[in-house]
Amino acid sequence: SLMASPGESTDFDLHGLVGVRVVDGSPADVAVVRRQLGHPETTLDREPDLTLRFVDRLAPSPLTLVGVGESGYDDESFYLLQAKGGSRRRTRMPFDRLGPGAEIVCERGIPAVPHLLATINLVMLTRDVLPLHATALEVDGAGVLVTGWSKGGKTETLLAVTTHGARYVGDEWVFLPPDGR
Repeated sequence: SLMASPGESTDFDLHGLVGVRVVDGSPADVAVVRRQLGHPETTLDREPDLTLRFVDRLAPSPLTLVGVGESGYDDESFYLLQAKGGSRRRTRMPFDRLGPGAEIVCERGIPAVPHLLATINLVMLTRDVLPLHATALEVDGAGVLVTGWSKGGKTETLLAVTTHGARYVGDEWVFLPPDGR
């Protein structure tokens, strides 16, 4: 369904490091965020670090375009005019204040929230947490990070080593806090 109850919210807690709140998202919008984050919904016991608000329509006023059909701005905000796959759903991005407390506003039905992981990574960096595009595993009690280019074999390495007793820790994005856990 594309309908959402006004004021309804769903929370995601990323390992206690970053809290994300989805406000006014339809079940399909929440599912999009869940897929992008790779985490189940939870309850935050604190204010969210990032809010994703869903609305029916954004920026009805004329915009100054930056790249035809790609992005634009008005006196108040910057807008991405296309989403993943060429969808015409719009997103208001707070590029002037990304980081803890930021709010990204998307039109309902968007196939993916643009720059969501990059924004979360920026919040992680403000907490001295290093986001790594990596695979993490534990071998004989030692933590191992496998980094590399996309499609470079990180996941395949993880799968091969787990068949020999290694323990899966994470894949795709791994967050390394100052304490090294």
